[in-house]
Amino acid sequence: MESSAYRMLPDVMAAHPDVETRKGFLGFGTKRIYRPTGSVMKKVDAEYGVEEGARLQALLEGTDADRRAAATQGMKISSAPNGNVRLDYYRTADRQFVMAQLSKFSHFSYEPAADVMVFKDADADALLSVIE
Repeated sequence: MESSAYRMLPDVMAAHPDVETRKGFLGFGTKRIYRPTGSVMKKVDAEYGVEEGARLQALLEGTDADRRAAATQGMKISSAPNGNVRLDYYRTADRQFVMAQLSKFSHFSYEPAADVMVFKDADADALLSVIE
């Protein structure tokens, strides 16, 4: 298997200055906290079919204004089981921070198709309105 030129989501998450990792009770488990708001982060994995995956990629690579317009217009991108495109992301409970990475199914596994992207404040909320 050839190595990816993209950074991996867990590595970027661990190094991000706005994200704090805390150990759980007696050192079991961990949770991630978004420092500016103190909100707990949750990991989500969603798969998409070919058409929805293309729409998702265009949305992620678009501008902040594009994402806000899509959310305002009520655009929805629906996940599907066993899709060939997967979005792995961490989101805060207050919808103010999203860190995401798009992957595509290739050679019997998902390989990163884009670098890790960070969305904050209204842009994060707009993205979540479209994908959740």
